Amino acid sequence: MALMFILLLLHAYVGWRLIPALDFAPPLQWLIGGLLVASWLLMPMALLARRIRRQPLSDRLAWTGLLLMGLFSSLFVLTLMRDAVSLPLWVASFWWPLPEWLVPASAAAVPALAMLLTLWGLVNARRTARVVQVDVPIAQLPLALQGFSIAQISDVHVGPTIKRGYLQAIVERIISLAKVLHYTVVAEGVEDQWTLDLLASFGCDQAQGYHIARPMPAAAFQKWLGESAWRVPES
Repeated sequence: MALMFILLLLHAYVGWRLIPALDFAPPLQWLIGGLLVASWLLMPMALLARRIRRQPLSDRLAWTGLLLMGLFSSLFVLTLMRDAVSLPLWVASFWWPLPEWLVPASAAAVPALAMLLTLWGLVNARRTARVVQVDVPIAQLPLALQGFSIAQISDVHVGPTIKRGYLQAIVERIISLAKVLHYTVVAEGVEDQWTLDLLASFGCDQAQGYHIARPMPAAAFQKWLGESAWRVPES
């Protein structure tokens, strides 16, 4: 309840600062008011949707809550910025008259810019991640390891908005890039046959993980090496 009350105050502040200034366009006033009410009610769903077992309802509620969370954060910050700029202009208006269009125009610009920022963030979040090449100089690196490359997938979190298809696109892109560069691709952490088959369909050359073997003593490894059906790459 405390969270809902705080959200109510924040949404009420934005509505108080924007809606009266849009009296030249009543439909826009109703639109902003309806959006603020929907945002206040649905933003908590970004955190609570995981408790809903039914799919795709859970993911859709999470998507809606997260999208509104991003939109409202931009809306709130832009409203604060508008007020910060308006204060010195209001003081200056005692000496110099301001254009009549300035207040309603700035109020209309806030939600328009917030929606553009939200759309820009959504597009950037959903596009396939870029591959960034980083050269790491290491002193006295053995000759056999010179030119060795590691493809590291970092800061990708699976959730209601980032799922299997998105991750598959990243993995497939990295493997395709490695093939273009004539690298041998080794996947680490393979834990089931489905993942192994998928990697093979992408062109992955070698794999390591619990699905193939779990950690074992050196003596047990020698026995496993002689009896295993897995093909071990030649050194």
